[in-house]
Amino acid sequence: IQAWRQPGSSFKPFVYAAALEKGVLPTDIRIDGPVKFGDWKPQNYGGGYRGAVTVETALARSINTVAVKLAQEAGGPAISALTRRFGISTIPPNPDLSVALGSYEVPLVEMVSGFQVFQNAGNRVVPFIVDEIRTIGGQPVYARQTSAPVPAYDVARASMMVRMMKKVITQGTGTRADFGRPAAGKTGTSQNWRDAWFIGFTPDYVAGVWIGNDNDLPMNKVTGGVVSAQVWRRFMMVAHENLPPRDFDWLLP
Repeated sequence: IQAWRQPGSSFKPFVYAAALEKGVLPTDIRIDGPVKFGDWKPQNYGGGYRGAVTVETALARSINTVAVKLAQEAGGPAISALTRRFGISTIPPNPDLSVALGSYEVPLVEMVSGFQVFQNAGNRVVPFIVDEIRTIGGQPVYARQTSAPVPAYDVARASMMVRMMKKVITQGTGTRADFGRPAAGKTGTSQNWRDAWFIGFTPDYVAGVWIGNDNDLPMNKVTGGVVSAQVWRRFMMVAHENLPPRDFDWLLP
């Protein structure tokens, strides 16, 4: 609720979602190669370039150069407006291109809330912690008023995003999160290994894992695709123990 941390590449789905609203498709081709914006030269984690790749491959493999190019195509104001529709309040109205790599700090609860929009066919539900409060004698003091989901994103584009994010787990940076059920998500690691994230969802649950030091000091090369993804996997295995496996039945062709 209170801690704001850099989400790293776990923020990329929102950039891709904004790019889809500008007409980009998962099958479109972008070039993964050296890029320069002013004095900034964004590079891929681990270095190297893959050349021509599809947009969905770029997300699955968390390719930084393509994410920045898509952020430029979508525009900072469009990315900021989308994140606010998704329940993320900390992105300024016109962020610079580093937003594509998760440079702006966010709270974990808002990141998970934003991913829930993808899970819920483009509809947003406001997160809450307290459901009800009663006195020691059982008298109700507070009861949360249930709110209807609010449309935040087109269902056809949400279908595209879920399919792309499923590939993060089946063949991308999030394979350690795979627990044998249909699931989608995204890894994230901030600069100097200060923050390691995995946020993902099944048709039944959405959950987010952040790992880092409270004093913001670097960790010992902990990444979201390894430790955070494994924590998420173990948690989701228990959460789904008594639930039958199922896929996202609302996905459009």
